[in-house]
Amino acid sequence: NNRLSGTLPTELGHLTALTSLSLKNNYVTGTIPAELGQLTVLTSLMIENNVLTGTLPTELGKLTAMKLLFVSSNVLTGTLPTELGKGNALQAFDARNNSLSGTIPKEFNTWIDLREIALDGNLLTGTLP
Repeated sequence: NNRLSGTLPTELGHLTALTSLSLKNNYVTGTIPAELGQLTVLTSLMIENNVLTGTLPTELGKLTAMKLLFVSSNVLTGTLPTELGKGNALQAFDARNNSLSGTIPKEFNTWIDLREIALDGNLLTGTLP
């Protein structure tokens, strides 16, 4: 809960030993850099309640150690990437209150440790996988 602003730098992808990134409740703008997909030991990404735009990068599917992925209350658009289904360690996924559209990918049913999912406040359609 700071008043950080600006964008997420692509150079964050160089911090390959990073296990947790929390920048929630700030004024961070711009897109989520695809380079975050290089953080293969990242277990939690908490960037909710900012002003992030664009889509969820497919590269986030490379984060197979990810347990917590919180991107709620931003201005994200596009569909939920099927690649996110590769992260079978995911325990909580919160993408509510964005403008995400399309269906929930059937690949999400590989999240065998999932305990919490929040997708309300989007434009999603279809059935649950």
